[in-house]
Amino acid sequence: MRQSLTAIAALTAAIVLSSCSAGEDTPAAAASPDPVKTVTVTATPEPSPTPEPTSMEEVYLAKLRETHASLITAPDDSLLGIGEGVCDIYDLGNSSDDVNNFLAISAGVTYTLREFASMHGAAVAALCPEHLETLQGSGQE
Repeated sequence: MRQSLTAIAALTAAIVLSSCSAGEDTPAAAASPDPVKTVTVTATPEPSPTPEPTSMEEVYLAKLRETHASLITAPDDSLLGIGEGVCDIYDLGNSSDDVNNFLAISAGVTYTLREFASMHGAAVAALCPEHLETLQGSGQE
């Protein structure tokens, strides 16, 4: 029995020693390659071009904002309301001077006289072109 235990101990020692020495000499136990690195590449899309206006209201707003940087943040409905008001005044048979007087009374509250003059011209050109002759006849374009 003693011989069996000695044989088992010797066999166990041989297995342990062979596994230790195998690790030093065999490629299986060589240092593992660098860990896998994950690289994420994000493509930056090119900025999309400013879309072309598709309605006359958009043409009107684009023209105003192109001319006056101060109107970039102005609410669309406010600018459109003024443009429609210009057209309404013309529709009632009034002259460009009447429109200018109306706008001058309103100036300074939210918009400058220069901005109102642009609204006047842009509104007639985009929203009520049927009044272009009246506007042109006044010398204001």
